Amino acid sequence: MPSVRARSGNTCGSRTYDRHAASAHLADILIFPLLTTNAHILADRALSLGLDHEISAYDACYVALADIIGCPLVTADQRLVRQMANTNVEVLWLGAL
Repeated sequence: MPSVRARSGNTCGSRTYDRHAASAHLADILIFPLLTTNAHILADRALSLGLDHEISAYDACYVALADIIGCPLVTADQRLVRQMANTNVEVLWLGAL
């Protein structure tokens, strides 16, 4: 699973993103105090969630993390919200907040 820092770097390759602004934003992201979790910790739970609820491994890692640390997952993915609706993991749609 890619880290938030690696994913945010993907936007730097955009042709519509100013080089100076991209560098400044990336520097901000890199110093932001993020807690990270090793994917190995999530693997078993993510596999189970992915197979049981037919969600991608990528989504399953985020759902597993929310489940393990006991907090809701907030997402803009309405399909994921629907797929996880009748489970013990709280997945909330961003648009409803």
